[in-house]
Amino acid sequence: MRKGVLAGPFQTPFRVEGGPGSGQIPRGISILRTLYSIIAQTGPQRQLAWFAIDSPMTSVYVPLYANIKAVSSVYASGYNGKFTRDSASWAFNFVNNYMQLNYRDSSQQDVYPAIETWQDKIDEQRKSMEQNTDTEALSKWQVTVQEEVVESWWKLGEHLIMKYNDARVNFPTMGAAIGYPQEYADMIGMNNDVHPVWVQGAGPPASAQQEFPLPRYWNGDEQSWSNEPLLAAKKVDMLAATPSTAESAAQVTTMFVSLFLAVSIGVFAGRTYEQRKQKTFDSYMQLG
Repeated sequence: MRKGVLAGPFQTPFRVEGGPGSGQIPRGISILRTLYSIIAQTGPQRQLAWFAIDSPMTSVYVPLYANIKAVSSVYASGYNGKFTRDSASWAFNFVNNYMQLNYRDSSQQDVYPAIETWQDKIDEQRKSMEQNTDTEALSKWQVTVQEEVVESWWKLGEHLIMKYNDARVNFPTMGAAIGYPQEYADMIGMNNDVHPVWVQGAGPPASAQQEFPLPRYWNGDEQSWSNEPLLAAKKVDMLAATPSTAESAAQVTTMFVSLFLAVSIGVFAGRTYEQRKQKTFDSYMQLG
């Protein structure tokens, strides 16, 4: 999902939906308009749901224990028609959308490390909390985790605004140019021409080879994908039933030669007839 021209220069795995009806775009489980995701964990002593707001790929899973109705107001409110800092959904939406400016760097350097840090911290804390039989203490901790995660995510969003301001990297040093990656520049044929760059579909570069390649050929009749080059096979069949280029050229040449000979014979016959007619006319003139 991070490869190819649709991923842009900075390798976003998300795609813009809608648009022309021709062709298809791939999509992952995690997409921009995902509202939330849940992972259920069951066991003999504890049952809980790991809950993440917005796209799973750029969110943090917080624990929601069974039989504990403890949810922070930031996780219990929010409307996508009005921006507010009092909602967890807007915190994660903001970070995810701002990442699209430079997904490659912001994911690897900022967001993914923050997710990993929080998941490790939550796992460490819940080990001791689960040993506590006090339901009230577990409820309080659950709410505290939710609020701390959201607060840290707003700070992360503010950090991204500063760090990737003006299409540059401003941390740890200010004003470092990002530049278009070499692979992307080669892909779109970037050169010294200042006119807009237009591109056409091309085969993948050698660096884009996949360990587990996805099917590339769509069979509309069977409504299925395949690794078999069905269209290529059809072209081979068509070529087998159609004369080769050399054979076609020979046939055209033969046709033109035959036509030329026929026209030449016709012209020769016509000229001969006219000459004989002229001679006959001249002889009569002489006799007169």
